[in-house]
Amino acid sequence: MKKMKRLVAVLLAGVMVLAMLTACGGNGGGGVDTRTNEQKAEDAYLAVYSGLFGKEYSNDSALQAKAKAFVEDALDENGNLKSGKNVTDTTGMIMIATDESGKPLAITETDLAELQDTNAVKAQGEEVRKALKAALVKELKEEKPTLSDEDLAKLVDTVYDIMVKQVEAIGVGAVTKENGKIYVAVAVKMANAT
Repeated sequence: MKKMKRLVAVLLAGVMVLAMLTACGGNGGGGVDTRTNEQKAEDAYLAVYSGLFGKEYSNDSALQAKAKAFVEDALDENGNLKSGKNVTDTTGMIMIATDESGKPLAITETDLAELQDTNAVKAQGEEVRKALKAALVKELKEEKPTLSDEDLAKLVDTVYDIMVKQVEAIGVGAVTKENGKIYVAVAVKMANAT
C-alpha cells in the first residue's frame, strides 16, 4: 500500500503543472456559464485527472473541503507558502498545484479562460498518461534489459491499472487569495487506506 501511495503521489506531482501547460480555448459549449472561477478551476483539474486515469471523477465534497482547508492553512493571502508549511501532505494524500520550480501555482483569469475546454484538457491528461507509461517502460528497460518492450509495456499497464483502481475518490479545492489569483489543491482517497 505504501508503494501505491508513493506512485499516486508521483503521478499527482507530475500532473499538477499539466493544467497550466495546456493551451485550450473556448468554453466547450454555448450558453451562460454561471460557475465561479474556483469551480471552473476545480472542473479543469477533474478533467485532467479523468484523462490521466482514464476514469471519470466527480468532485468528492469531503475531499474538496480538505483540499480547500489545506490551501487556506498552507498559503498566505499572496499565495506564498507560510513558514513551516509544505505543498504536500502525504498522510492525507493532499497536494497543492505547483509550477515547475515547486512554488504554489497561481491561476489568473486569463489562465482560467484557457482551461475551459474540458474535452481538450481531458485529452491532454490522456496524452500525459501515455507519456508516463512510455517513460516507465524506458526506465524499466534500463533496469530489466532482458525483458521485451512488449512485456515491459504489459507490466506497466498492469501496475497502472492497479494504481487507478486504488484511487477511490478525488477532491479538488480551489481558493481565491487576496492577490486575486486562484490556488488549487487535490486530495485523493485510496481504497483500503487507513
